[in-house]
Amino acid sequence: VDVLEGEAALVAKAHAEELAVLVEAVHVYTRDVEATRASVASLSKEVLHATAHIFQTASETHAEVLSELRDDLKELLDEIAEREEEPSAAASSCLPAARAGLEASIKATGAELERAREEIGQAGAML
Repeated sequence: VDVLEGEAALVAKAHAEELAVLVEAVHVYTRDVEATRASVASLSKEVLHATAHIFQTASETHAEVLSELRDDLKELLDEIAEREEEPSAAASSCLPAARAGLEASIKATGAELERAREEIGQAGAML
């Protein structure tokens, strides 16, 4: 009986040691998971910030290009106005249509420029 109790005590002790090792392994794993979760959250935040910055930069570039395009279109409109004053019958017959087309393009470019500016504001808000 004493031998059986001794063996039972040894088995119980071995199981307790194994259980202690498993508990420690679970604690280590849990800390690793928490560290990984924090790292992923940090990286996600950095990615979101970088994406917003890229979006803002692209929107600003888009707005600059649209602004330059609108200025170029206005210059063409001014040229048309100068040519409309010329006495050429051929020029005066086609220039009103060109003027109307340019005015429509300027208006559309202005609307697109406003949308780009709104996008810049949205991207800025995300930053």
